[in-house]
Amino acid sequence: MEQKISAVMPAAVPLHQIAARLRRQHAGKIAVLIDLSAIPNIHSRIMFRSMARFIEERSLGEPVDAVPLARNILVLLAVPEVMQRLRGKLEALSDELQERRHGSISLRQFDMDKQADSFAEAARRLMEQSPAPPSERVVPLRDEAPPDLDALSKVIDVHRILWQADLASQRRRQVIWTLLPNQAPAALADETWISIAAVERAVGMSLRDNIWLFGKATELLDQRIMAQIMAEHRSLRRPLSINLHLVTVISTAFLRLLTEKPAVEVRQLMVEIPLVEWQTNPALRETALQILRRHEVKLCLDGIHADTVARLSEQDWQTADYLKFDADAALLSRMTAELQSLSPQHQEMLRHKGIFCHCDSTGAVAAGIGLGVQHFQGRGLTPLLEDVDAMQQLLGIEAAEGATAALKGL
Repeated sequence: MEQKISAVMPAAVPLHQIAARLRRQHAGKIAVLIDLSAIPNIHSRIMFRSMARFIEERSLGEPVDAVPLARNILVLLAVPEVMQRLRGKLEALSDELQERRHGSISLRQFDMDKQADSFAEAARRLMEQSPAPPSERVVPLRDEAPPDLDALSKVIDVHRILWQADLASQRRRQVIWTLLPNQAPAALADETWISIAAVERAVGMSLRDNIWLFGKATELLDQRIMAQIMAEHRSLRRPLSINLHLVTVISTAFLRLLTEKPAVEVRQLMVEIPLVEWQTNPALRETALQILRRHEVKLCLDGIHADTVARLSEQDWQTADYLKFDADAALLSRMTAELQSLSPQHQEMLRHKGIFCHCDSTGAVAAGIGLGVQHFQGRGLTPLLEDVDAMQQLLGIEAAEGATAALKGL
């Protein structure tokens, strides 16, 4: 639908031609041009998608077309009787937002049979004023709408606080280790992230209790951590692994990082994407994969739990450079059983691509070694590497002797 409106809006197209096309395409309909500019941080893709999806959700059950034109502009199209009901809902939403001091929404209504030329002129004027680059005006991600107005209000507050907060001191790093029998341990990569606990303290609310809000907050953290990486001028000592949402990977901010950083550093990056998100967004997945492959950035599928091992497709196994399996102690035995039941081909891939994460004990590492896994991460790794006897028992004397030097080299 967006192609039917936004594709004919460039300034080079005369307004009378645009109006004629709109009259043909939307005869008998009412268009409401929604200007969201007064909503805080609306030009952020996170805020715009949240607002747009909330408005769409409020019109569920009604035959309405919702068309995003830019990061602050949304058009709703419907027959007059439907639009009359929906207009009341939109006005009530604007009042509720004002009561919460979260801005308001501006509504302009047009009869497409009689006012298509006025609509075209108003829409073009708003689009020309929008700061969002054309390539990012419409993001093809059908993510979930805010569950209610409280959630929408919270994401407005979270966005405002996190965008202003100094989060550099809350950035964490943890080494992903390669452990092989009779060889000195080696660092595969440094994973870096921003502490969610610190973020919750900054915003004064729990984020992990609300799945939708947590997703929006972590997507915002994607942008903050990319900004920090862009600002770092020192060369990477080791490959760097960062957790990103799919929508971040296709963003202009990430592309800018890939093109402005030295190519040798870009090739040291690894992007971790949640498995569920990877599997449920095929269009974004293909675009993201093309970007990563073009710039030689490694892909790691993250968040593979005992109950999701079986959901890994052949394409997932073949495409990913690495796959992260949760070795949390509570479900370690079940995870081990799931991995033992893999086909011989996938067990071979597990040896080279598998990363056992959340290894909080020597037992988790031992379980992975027993499966042939070579890469490990977690709080239990440093104590293990410092324990000469345990290292010698697991991996041999050469590994035990090399562990001390490996730790000193960090």
